[in-house]
Amino acid sequence: MITVATDAAESVLAKHHTAWLEGSSRSNMAFILGDWGFGKSHIRMLLVDSFHGRKIPYVSDHVDGKSGSLAHLHRNVPRWLESLHLGPYTGIRSVVEDALNDPSRVRDWCRKHNTWFAWQLGNAVRGMEWAWDLVPGHQFQFPDSSFNHMKALEALLGSAALLASFSKGGIVLLLDEAENVSRQHDIRGRRKTYDTLGRLAKVSHLLVRASAYRHGERSQRMLDKLDAIGAGVRQHDLFNPRGYYAAAERRVG
Repeated sequence: MITVATDAAESVLAKHHTAWLEGSSRSNMAFILGDWGFGKSHIRMLLVDSFHGRKIPYVSDHVDGKSGSLAHLHRNVPRWLESLHLGPYTGIRSVVEDALNDPSRVRDWCRKHNTWFAWQLGNAVRGMEWAWDLVPGHQFQFPDSSFNHMKALEALLGSAALLASFSKGGIVLLLDEAENVSRQHDIRGRRKTYDTLGRLAKVSHLLVRASAYRHGERSQRMLDKLDAIGAGVRQHDLFNPRGYYAAAERRVG
């Protein structure tokens, strides 16, 4: 059976994950580049399985020019936090109540952080049921504004910092079809998207793993922009398709 030869990329990514968990990673964003059908989704599936087994918190999503646009982070973060996975638990509430399962320690963390997210999480942990609807940031989804964008970012970073304080590393963001970052039709949207990725790349409690079509103009434009703003992106290029077909012919022949 001929399979996708992703062993090298898997090995390197595993080393990056270990370094991140140990706090010694120098770059927190990596792009997995490859042609259609050459293993990007396969690696993503293996990463998810690994995160489940190692109980590493992660969020998996697709990037597009609409609801999944990173220029509108305030629309994404509530969905991300509601789908946050940690072992068998899903959603920020289940992660806090069941996976962390230490209300006193969570309350202590909230008291030490003077942010809107910490305030609402503290209310939720103290038994105020209504506060759980506010913790993921649903109220910031509309309208589109810089204030809502920053409050959503605060919720994401706060969640990652909380998990890191429990020795969970933080949150891994798995973003598929990342070449769609360049689908923003206006320059302000594209600039905001690159600015968002640049911010995420520099946060120690976030690990971003994105997959993108290798030869697409959109992919190259995105990587050039991220390089220009100093995001420190690692690139893992899956093997050349010509070499794959040559190897396949040898094995079949």
